[in-house]
Amino acid sequence: MTNNYISMRVKNLGPLKSECKLENEKIGPLHTIIFARNGSGKTFISRAFSAIEKHQQQESVSGLDSLISFGETSSSFSFKCQKEQKQEEDGNSFLLNLAAGEDPQFKISSEWKVHVFNQEFIDENIAQESFSLSKSIPGEIIIGAKNIEIDKLENENKQISVEADEIKNRIRSEINEYKNQLNKNKDFTRIKEFSDITLENVLSSLGDMAEEFPKLLETWEKIKDLKDDLKILVPLSVKMNSQDFLTLSNLLNKVAISSIVEDSLKQFIEGNESFVKDGLSLWEKKNDECPFCKQSIKQDDTIKLIQSYKSYLAAEEASLVSEVKEKKRILEEFKINLEALKNNYYVTAQEYQEQSKYFSSIDDKELEKIAYFDRLLEDTQDLINCTQEKIENKKKNDFKVQGIIDEICDDLRALNEDVSAINKEIGALEIAKKHIKDEKINNRKRLCQAVICKLCVNNKEDIVNLKDKETKIKNNKERINKLLAEFKKLKKEEVDKSFQKLLCEFFDSRYTYDVSSGKLKYNETYPINSAKRVISEGEKSVIAFAHYISLIHKVVQNKEDYNRVFLVIDDPISSMDFNFVYHVAHIIRDLKEFIPEISNSVRFIILTHNQEFANIIICNNIAKSQFYLENGKFQKLQTEVFLPYDEHLKHVYGLAKGTAVAEFYSANALRHVLETISLFKYPNKPLKDGLLKEEFFQEQREGECYTLVNDFSHGRPRSSGIYTEENLRKIASLVINYIDREFKGQLERFESN
Repeated sequence: MTNNYISMRVKNLGPLKSECKLENEKIGPLHTIIFARNGSGKTFISRAFSAIEKHQQQESVSGLDSLISFGETSSSFSFKCQKEQKQEEDGNSFLLNLAAGEDPQFKISSEWKVHVFNQEFIDENIAQESFSLSKSIPGEIIIGAKNIEIDKLENENKQISVEADEIKNRIRSEINEYKNQLNKNKDFTRIKEFSDITLENVLSSLGDMAEEFPKLLETWEKIKDLKDDLKILVPLSVKMNSQDFLTLSNLLNKVAISSIVEDSLKQFIEGNESFVKDGLSLWEKKNDECPFCKQSIKQDDTIKLIQSYKSYLAAEEASLVSEVKEKKRILEEFKINLEALKNNYYVTAQEYQEQSKYFSSIDDKELEKIAYFDRLLEDTQDLINCTQEKIENKKKNDFKVQGIIDEICDDLRALNEDVSAINKEIGALEIAKKHIKDEKINNRKRLCQAVICKLCVNNKEDIVNLKDKETKIKNNKERINKLLAEFKKLKKEEVDKSFQKLLCEFFDSRYTYDVSSGKLKYNETYPINSAKRVISEGEKSVIAFAHYISLIHKVVQNKEDYNRVFLVIDDPISSMDFNFVYHVAHIIRDLKEFIPEISNSVRFIILTHNQEFANIIICNNIAKSQFYLENGKFQKLQTEVFLPYDEHLKHVYGLAKGTAVAEFYSANALRHVLETISLFKYPNKPLKDGLLKEEFFQEQREGECYTLVNDFSHGRPRSSGIYTEENLRKIASLVINYIDREFKGQLERFESN
């Protein structure tokens, strides 16, 4: 058996003015009774425990100034129970300090659940016009789920929560760093996206804009002070038509019929074709003089020469050369325009790139790349060369240019499409430049969004870890709740059930409790509407005690708490008749019959001024340690206060062991011992229907035992049998054997003598 050490210190509490204390008294289990006469201070001790109970139950605690001794302004009370090793962590301690006019101060280092019965409890629960248990008893009791698995899950969640908080704090710290970096000039606090940079949004982000953050930040640094004076970008213009190339291949490979004009004249005309054509045109208007020198033209040779010019120009060969020259001119003009477009494109693209970086709405876009400018120029030059070659060699008709022409046409179609797309982007930039204020706001918004994504990417590993932990916590909670749901009971239901059972123990069916109305009933029929007029003072004490025991369910939260219950019972038998006293003792000893969840050995302190009740508790080995309080001092009770039962039991023990002789009162002693035990075990039954019906006595011919005891206790035998001292010793041995089996503690004091 584990030993405990108890200490109690009381100062300026009611009549206990000077310090009154128990100091490290060695006991076995905390099954203690303190005997104290009225006015000695025991009620004040129970009231101090009652204040501690209310504090533990988070109930209002007031009116404690009345506990302070008269003439004093402060008071203190402490109780401690610790293991034999006297290690501080093993101790259960309760401290209450009072100062007049101030809130009470509590210091509790214990998981024990204090539960107090005293006159205060009776007044609050019974001394009312209409007794009722209808007041709310909220909450649930975990009756079986607080097992190893739940403890493990709860401890695991605590540890995971600590680790999760560390991760969250690291991310929050980085969030603050980024927000401070952004908001140096206070431009960001006015937009919602800035306030959206929170831990929750970082955790839920996909991180898809993270790579944009450095660029957006750089853009903001540039754009924040940007003025509205950027260069205007002019759309590109394509001054080319693919139709100009479609007939070129046929033209180059065409062979015209040669003119009869001499070659030298052909060469002159071909070399000066425009000059010749203009001259002929002027001559036709006035054909008697030269359009250039104004001399009269009458010589045959001159006329012949002019006719030769006309003849050549009218010929097919001259027409072909003229067409080829026109194509060459168009190609050369095309090349000039193409080179101008190329240069314009590169200048515009560079300017676009420079300006667009200030605008986040278009910064992720680029102008279409035109990579075929050089090919177009080369192809065009090749065609120009071919036209020149045709002019020089009109008979050549094997030009392979169709592939070049097709390639130019394809490139021209692509060029038109690309220029159209480029002009669209240029137009968008020009519009953005007109709305620079909006662009700045848009950049700030996107920058804030990018910060969230950046933080997400920066802390990717931590976030994955955190989400795993949160999932684990959630799963653990779901598992815990599932386990707890299987083992929860409503406190009110448990209180009602126990109260009904206890009333039946005390009153059988005389008083019952109606759960639906919350009222007592008399003979299961008549509601009691006036407790003061119907219920006696003793019955009130009995009902209050039954209520007190049932309210053990109220002070616990889970199954383990039942084993932490610490009962403080102050004079539970006030005004009771002796029959009820045995009931109370029986309930204290066999509490598990009425509260099945509670420990077999519930800890308690009983405070009483009733000598007979004290002896019942002591003699039946219910209390394992005894003290008395007198004149402000605690003292250990070295010898029990003797009642007739003790003397009778001593005599029966002597008869059984052969150390005492039979006397005239021997049978009376036997009967008293048997009736006392029977009343303790079977409060509502007479001896012959109670104790003597047990198998132990049935096997030992209880009829003979009962007859002998009954006859001899009345002074003479009333049957035909002859009873000797041997009969008395036989029955005494039977009784002592039973007591040794059921109440061995009662015999220890006789065995040691």
